[in-house]
Amino acid sequence: MPNSFKDQFHIYWSNKQHNKQKGSGVALICSQKWNKHYQGHKIHSSYLLSVYFLFRNVIFCIWIIYVAPQNITILHDTLEKLKKEMCDKAMRKKSKNVVHILLGDFNMISNGYIDRTPPLHIFRPKFFNDLEVLGLIDSYRKLNKEALGNTYHKESVSTRIDQIWVSEIYSNNLLNFSITPSTFITQSDHDIITITMDTSDLIRNNRKNTIYNKLPTGNAHTKVMYDCDNIDTETWEKFRLNIRNQLNSLDQDVPEDRENFADYSQEDIDKYWDKLNRIITYAANKELPRKVFRFHNSFKRYNKKKLRPERHTNKLLKLLHNYYHSNQQMIASEDAKSRWTRKIVKYNQDYVTSTDDSNKCNISTQDIFSKNWFDTLKSKVNYRLIIDYKKFKATEAKSIKDRLDRRVEIT
Repeated sequence: MPNSFKDQFHIYWSNKQHNKQKGSGVALICSQKWNKHYQGHKIHSSYLLSVYFLFRNVIFCIWIIYVAPQNITILHDTLEKLKKEMCDKAMRKKSKNVVHILLGDFNMISNGYIDRTPPLHIFRPKFFNDLEVLGLIDSYRKLNKEALGNTYHKESVSTRIDQIWVSEIYSNNLLNFSITPSTFITQSDHDIITITMDTSDLIRNNRKNTIYNKLPTGNAHTKVMYDCDNIDTETWEKFRLNIRNQLNSLDQDVPEDRENFADYSQEDIDKYWDKLNRIITYAANKELPRKVFRFHNSFKRYNKKKLRPERHTNKLLKLLHNYYHSNQQMIASEDAKSRWTRKIVKYNQDYVTSTDDSNKCNISTQDIFSKNWFDTLKSKVNYRLIIDYKKFKATEAKSIKDRLDRRVEIT
């Protein structure tokens, strides 16, 4: 790796095939930001490598594979390793959310009509069926259905042998799949494939990439923690006396017994309660040991208010999550159906300015909360995510262009 990139990236390699003269093996290039969450890697063979990244709420298991034509056991070994990892109880103890991503050169295609040019009838390899049984899904087909997207070009034949498979339960987080020709980049006959995945609801405290619905105000950027475990009896006594002295100095009498409550209005009680809160907070800050934690500056910088369609999409994602993860109490009642019917009618107004987008995003309220309805909702929400992402990128590009125009503006 060039020295100029060593501070930005880290590479994990597999072993070289011992009986091969030319270079061999696979590798994962990881940014230093993600490398801080590195938990380990396993070299299963020269052509199969897995790397693990642990975040606060999720583990990412990245598998890199090259299905070498002469290696007849690589497919079977990959399936066995995947099965073992997915049943690993030790990994589940670290996090309930485990995202498996399998990517590389598979040297075979799933469908000869949409994964090859010119098309050719072939039987689908059993390996792809086994991947689906394990709960993985082809990310390109998830986002692009039956559109052509060949990645390998040789003579007059192009095929899609370079693929990225992800855990299906997290496939709704996929935003985009791009294919970049590499002729003038690496001079390879393989194109560069890239997926964009929304991790804001997976990685906790991801301040830089999370947009909050409500802007914080005042002291919302700080958090106070009191060291209660190390407070001695004398300190507690000082804390108690401080509160007592403040109560004695109040201008008005505080309601002391239940019989007097009838003589006070709700406004009076709320006012006294606020005073009590301030008294306790003041005494704690003065007498008890404490630490003040300040949020990272990126919390302020990236804490921009979401647009209405994005907020609605997030609520639909939460509804899908509750349905598919056995938390179905919220949708069991008729009241819930009525409430969500009104919401769906409201959400259908988000993309009315574009007829095509409106048709693809329009959610029917017929047979709401049925299995077929939720299956349809998944595709609708996925399209909403794509539209929101495209709008975000367009806005970002316009912002960059405007800044450049202002810099080069001649006055």
